[in-house]
Amino acid sequence: MSRKKILGYISAIIGLLLVLAPKFITPVCPPMENGMFMKCHWMGNMTMGIGAVILVLAIILIVVKDSKISLGLSISNIAIGILEILNAHVLIGGCMKADMACRAKTIPFCTLLSGILVLANIYYCMKERNS
Repeated sequence: MSRKKILGYISAIIGLLLVLAPKFITPVCPPMENGMFMKCHWMGNMTMGIGAVILVLAIILIVVKDSKISLGLSISNIAIGILEILNAHVLIGGCMKADMACRAKTIPFCTLLSGILVLANIYYCMKERNS
């Protein structure tokens, strides 16, 4: 199996996990007693959207034949992975208390997945550049 397809499958798995994480795998905090959502709810929604984009790009990466397009998709995955890290820590973020579900489980899980995505795509770009 080629390096491109392996990266595509890794990216697809990460994208799927990011789609599922905020609702099923590591759920964000539930609504407050008055029914209002905390900001981690919106972070989770953005994480699911980012995961869906990663999944679509991964499927395209698996299917496409041109190496230049594959390199471009890999570069975009790096940017999207960084966007997810910023989503969890800077842009929207989680609740204020460190023991809340979003801060204890969701954010570390999504940050780990995004870090793996970024590193795998950087590795692919470096190898393809030298090939």
